[in-house]
Amino acid sequence: MLQFLRYKPVWALFLVALVVGVGSNIAGGAGAYFYTYILGDMTLMSGVSLVSMITALVGIFLGPILANRFGKKQIFVMAIVVSILFSALRLIDVRSMLLIYISTVAGGVAGIAPLTTSIQADNTTYVQYKTGKRAEAAIASLTSFITKVAQGLGGAIPGYVLAATGFVTGSVAQPESINTGIILCVLILPTILTAAGAILFGTQYTLDKKAVEEMHTAIAARSNK
Repeated sequence: MLQFLRYKPVWALFLVALVVGVGSNIAGGAGAYFYTYILGDMTLMSGVSLVSMITALVGIFLGPILANRFGKKQIFVMAIVVSILFSALRLIDVRSMLLIYISTVAGGVAGIAPLTTSIQADNTTYVQYKTGKRAEAAIASLTSFITKVAQGLGGAIPGYVLAATGFVTGSVAQPESINTGIILCVLILPTILTAAGAILFGTQYTLDKKAVEEMHTAIAARSNK
């Protein structure tokens, strides 16, 4: 499997998935603490989750349409940038439910999970283009491994950050210092990591729309010989 990592599109997507995935899992891991200690009402989280799920369906519908017209790479980068901008908007007032809902709607519509799967399929075709062999199982296995690493790292980091900022396990009353740690995990670190992912993908992933079309044409020509 590791031989495929020498191809730039393959390792670039894996690296982006790792970086962005860690950021997403940090935010998810600290979400309950945000609603409990920053907003003081855990029930607010259910409404935000529902809006996120509904708007994600819109993103799933729009993603393929936009990707087919403008290219997967361009839409992927644009989706990440939209998510970054609206997440950063929440820093204006971290307790504003209006900003939370606006950010949630934008983030849901700009959801990139389905597009990532489609880009992964392009990488499988790229490996075939370079080697003459299909590698669905290898790339799927590596993708699963990267996802688990991101979940592990992203799930652990909030615990360390909260411990460093004074969180007291089992205590109802918490020191004010943990607010900084929670905001760092929910907003600041995910935004930084997602921005890094956008830069990495925009600069290192080489399969734009033109390159994908040329690749498919070359494979079709080989098959017709």
